[in-house]
Amino acid sequence: MSTPSGKQPVASLTVLGSNANFILKQGVYILGRKSSDSTATLQLAPDISMSRQHARLAVQMVGGRLMVQVVGLKDNNPLFVNGKMYPAGQPCTLKTGDTLQLGTTKIVLAI
Repeated sequence: MSTPSGKQPVASLTVLGSNANFILKQGVYILGRKSSDSTATLQLAPDISMSRQHARLAVQMVGGRLMVQVVGLKDNNPLFVNGKMYPAGQPCTLKTGDTLQLGTTKIVLAI
């Protein structure tokens, strides 16, 4: 995702079906279920099959480019990237157009 000169580069996540959009600046985010007892920094959807803290997403500059990496946090509630399951603790570097699935919720990344 391009930005005007002098602005901090950003990425975004779009929740499919609801079209909720989250702008991501450099930093670390916890992805999880949208609920009153969730402590996730990005509460994506009220999907009961998604953990309250399902995955960790890191956005950082590496070699002048924005890099986004995701890691699942729960063995009993896996993270899927482009249909492939990633066990808890196994990081995955993402690119524009990648689809993440947390529970039954699918989200798409744009960089």
